[in-house]
Amino acid sequence: MTSNEKKIQTRVGLFMLLGLAAAGTLIVYFGRMGEGMRRYYHLDINYSNASGLKKGADVLLSGARVGRVASAPSILPDMQGVNVPLMIYDHVKIPKGSRFTIGSSGLLGDRFVDILVGKDIAKAPPIPPDSTLHGERETAIADIISTVNRVAEQASDLMTHLDTAVKDIDLVAKKIHTDLLQPDNLKNLATTFANLKSTSENFNQASKRMDGILNSTDATLAESKKTFSDIRCLIGPTKEGQGALGILLNNKEMAYNLRALIFNLRTHGILWYKNSAPMP
Repeated sequence: MTSNEKKIQTRVGLFMLLGLAAAGTLIVYFGRMGEGMRRYYHLDINYSNASGLKKGADVLLSGARVGRVASAPSILPDMQGVNVPLMIYDHVKIPKGSRFTIGSSGLLGDRFVDILVGKDIAKAPPIPPDSTLHGERETAIADIISTVNRVAEQASDLMTHLDTAVKDIDLVAKKIHTDLLQPDNLKNLATTFANLKSTSENFNQASKRMDGILNSTDATLAESKKTFSDIRCLIGPTKEGQGALGILLNNKEMAYNLRALIFNLRTHGILWYKNSAPMP
């Protein structure tokens, strides 16, 4: 092998080494392997729901990549959400008050963390490293479809219950029509109402007669009360020896003379009257 050939091969080898080094540098710089060469600070974001968000997902600020999701979401101790750890580029300073939302690329694409900075907080102090913040979840097409499906299922259950209720009402209506509204039952029902009406009228008449009887009883009681009062008026003086009856009951001599008079009248008559009654 000549010296010229050796020189050419050496140059080709060097050129290949330089090309491979450049390609490796580009791969390391632009690929995921280059992430290890960057400096980051850590933020914890708590979400009520972080479904679809995976480890290594992008963290975007106004569309620019400023970090990645360090690991898959983990459940919070109170079971009320999940924690998502973020690795943010050290040179990116996120102002306080920024919103950490979960977005979606396309209609049903991969999830990512989108940082929204308002104009009123652009000059706010930066969020300190290792801070814990509360994130938000934006409503995506998948969430809307899920909500629609859930509402549709609830509506289907409601229609099933409504159909069952309508069938029950129809069954009750048929029972009323076939059992209660039969001619014999209607005739018995009419007879029952007629009997109730007759009983009510009889009770009304009996009530009127009872009023008359009560009125008559009140009058009889009043008359009896008057009679007893008269008897008391008659007996009262008699007990005290006053009046003709009292004198006859209390005066023995007067009673004997009355009996003797009656005896003599019966024995001799008025024209031939003699005092022949025996002495006591």
